[in-house]
Amino acid sequence: MKSAKKKVGISTSSTETKKLGVSLARIPYRWVHIMMVLLIYMFCTCVYGDVFQRAQQDCYVSTNAEYMTYLLRLPLGQFYWVMRFFMLVFKNVWLGGAVMTILLVGSACCLSKTIGLSRQWKLLAFLLPMSVLYFFVWRGVRLYFLDEPSLVLGVPVVLFILMALATLVSTFFRKINVLENQKFAHWISVLIILIASAVLVGSVYAFRENDVVCARMQNRMLKADWEGIVDDALSVKRGSRPIAAYYAIALFSSRSTLKASV
Repeated sequence: MKSAKKKVGISTSSTETKKLGVSLARIPYRWVHIMMVLLIYMFCTCVYGDVFQRAQQDCYVSTNAEYMTYLLRLPLGQFYWVMRFFMLVFKNVWLGGAVMTILLVGSACCLSKTIGLSRQWKLLAFLLPMSVLYFFVWRGVRLYFLDEPSLVLGVPVVLFILMALATLVSTFFRKINVLENQKFAHWISVLIILIASAVLVGSVYAFRENDVVCARMQNRMLKADWEGIVDDALSVKRGSRPIAAYYAIALFSSRSTLKASV
């Protein structure tokens, strides 16, 4: 009888621990994620909110492009201009912290969905927003003294857009896998590759034609091919200062060679 009671006691205790384990396994995932969101929000407001708000004070912005010429001349000037408007949310540190939290948490969610993390490992996706915050801490006052201050929101915005696009692409390819047994699946992949190749080549001629021509002119310059440089310069639809400079050098050098030959 005593042994039976002991077995009953052990079985009841084991079932209670199992129930407790099941209840603990269900609760933490949801609440830990909520706690992580709150921690990021508290960091962006109470811990590091003063730095972000100070960065906003250096983000002078105007709708008049003439006043923003010094910024628009930079390589990413238009992006900085737009981000400086976004930085106005840090006029109120609580609103700015909320916007940054939404962007960072959204990036973490997109990363988790893109990689396909299991329920137990989804929390690791928060390492991405934490790395962004680590970057801001590492920069310190350089975040607004040396760097472009609008990057405070520019980095989270770009990160969120990239993660969202990655999520869309991964979802698209998962749906494409459904067509794996279809006869036209191979032709769909061929069509996608052809379109991607056309976009790649077209982007070169649309946005980087001057860079290619300039590099070709530099290569011709090593061979003293002045006529080829002149032809390359005249073939460009929209010239640039480097192309004009190499064109002038080619004209001067070709005339000097003609005089020397005469």
